[in-house]
Amino acid sequence: MADHHHSGVPGSPSDSADRIANLLDLGRPADALDECGRALTLYPDNSELLALASMCTRRLGRFAEAVSLAERAVAAQPGDDYAHGMLASAQLAAGRPDLAAQTAYTAVQMRPSHWFHHARYAECLIALPGGRDQALQAAQRAVELAPDEPRAHGTLASVAYPTGAKPTFEHLNLAEAALHEALRLSPGNAAMLHDLARVRLARADHAGALSGFSDAIVMDPRRTGETALSNVRYALKRIVLFQSLMVIAATVLGSWIGGKNPSTVSRGAIVVLALALGVLLVVRWRAFLAGASARMVVGQVFRGARPLVGALVFVVLALGALLLAAFLPGGGPTGALGAAFMLAFGAVSCVMLARSR
Repeated sequence: MADHHHSGVPGSPSDSADRIANLLDLGRPADALDECGRALTLYPDNSELLALASMCTRRLGRFAEAVSLAERAVAAQPGDDYAHGMLASAQLAAGRPDLAAQTAYTAVQMRPSHWFHHARYAECLIALPGGRDQALQAAQRAVELAPDEPRAHGTLASVAYPTGAKPTFEHLNLAEAALHEALRLSPGNAAMLHDLARVRLARADHAGALSGFSDAIVMDPRRTGETALSNVRYALKRIVLFQSLMVIAATVLGSWIGGKNPSTVSRGAIVVLALALGVLLVVRWRAFLAGASARMVVGQVFRGARPLVGALVFVVLALGALLLAAFLPGGGPTGALGAAFMLAFGAVSCVMLARSR
């Protein structure tokens, strides 16, 4: 989350800060840091430049350096809420949410009318054990102060459903509503699309999740691509595992229906069971691959995940064996049902192999 509050005058520190902010907005933190270095040789104690340098190093993963630069910014101008905000972000990135929350609260007290400080405070609080209720209050305050700011709604969503948290129905509803509002205000925001896809995945809406992740990758492959692609892999593994287990259940049911000496009626029931499951899987995969971006991204994942491809092949073969069991004479159905079970179990094993990689 970035916040720039300067107005540039050619040749001034603010002019340099504008160029640095533009480079950061373009996703070029290394170039922005170079610009910071040049500006700081002329203005070594400028709080805004030091705070921006902290942001650059934080985005480059140099968290200890980010904290040090932000501390220098605060020391240079102790009454600057922006410098305190950058220090809070650096402390949070460095794994000190306790310090970050204290610093972020100081920024809130300095400038309580600024939504951004409340949003940052919420991000710090959610990283603390038991901090969700306070974090939600801070995020909701940010939305109250800036109802037309998509990032405020995005912060509320990330606090309602933070990464790695076990969601509740209420929190998922809150996150989804916040993200829909954020996307209404900023329709092309790839990060918000990605977060909405996370909510859909938590609801087991795999088609919606795959569509959202894939659209986010296509819209912004550099910023959201890697995380979204990882989530697509996870979703596909869940899908194939669930479908493998469905085939196992159908095979067990088919064995119970057919028994050792299947009748004409039981053979017909096995045919209906196999065809119904096959149609269901085809319909689901058509939904998963409904969009061009989803087809492209899912194809990319499958090309790089042979165990997952093997699992799908086993699922198809297992369905074929289940269907074949209805037409074999004598004791043939028993062997075919056994083969279907083994093939479906092989699909599960392939998914487990894919998950371990």
